[in-house]
Amino acid sequence: MSDDNVTQFPPRAKQEAGDDPLEFLFAYHEMDRVLIADHEIKRLRGKRSADGASVMLLLDDRFMLEVPSNIARDVAGFVANALAIGEGYPWYGATTKERPFAPTAIGLGPVPTA
Repeated sequence: MSDDNVTQFPPRAKQEAGDDPLEFLFAYHEMDRVLIADHEIKRLRGKRSADGASVMLLLDDRFMLEVPSNIARDVAGFVANALAIGEGYPWYGATTKERPFAPTAIGLGPVPTA
């Protein structure tokens, strides 16, 4: 067998009693879809903590970040826009890639003057 087999992991470090890394690795299966303004963010999942103080976000089933609940919506929106831009859309709610770097108008009307 070749020494460059990428599926062989290095030996696991000695674990503390009760410390199960598989519990952390597979916890994402219990996470929910993330919806922002009725748009499902395809590669983003989330789960609110039991006490409601934080939200765990999982990106692309690989990258996990825990954020306070009061900013979780903003962080999820930022991630959604980053994913959309990476795929060639101007923002996460865009339906076309025609003008990927153009701003999208969300409303027209008089400019308020104070």
